[in-house]
Amino acid sequence: MARIFNVNLMSEAQAVIGIEELRAVLGFAPPRNWTNYKEPSREEIAAASKIEEYYELREPRSKMRNLNSTLFFEKNFPPAIAFLDMRISAIRTIYRLKFEDIRRRHDPKWITDRKIVDRMLEGFRTTSLCIDRAIQQMFLRNSLCLALKGMLHN
Repeated sequence: MARIFNVNLMSEAQAVIGIEELRAVLGFAPPRNWTNYKEPSREEIAAASKIEEYYELREPRSKMRNLNSTLFFEKNFPPAIAFLDMRISAIRTIYRLKFEDIRRRHDPKWITDRKIVDRMLEGFRTTSLCIDRAIQQMFLRNSLCLALKGMLHN
């Protein structure tokens, strides 16, 4: 059970790192405290008058990172993020470089276009998926190693 918890926590924590880096490159404040899970409607997104408001509505959400979560509390994430920053600092660097590259292709001074935000969100999704797969592989290999060690000591 603890292994499943840790795999999911690391997966969600790497996504939070990505969101932190995305917000930093966009020039927005760090992520807010958790709220109840709610997907915005198309009407709400279309009605967003400011680019930051648009981003807030489009920011990737997770059913595991909200007040309705049955698996995690908000307090679980700072230690998990600190662990990833210490042990796999490349995660933050990969996200930052990806978002800076997207931003550099457009107006590097300020993000004012919804299409640029959408490109960054797509960059987040593809990068998050790759990093998540790598984390899953690390956990799988670690489990196999531990199983092999256990068999060797029997």
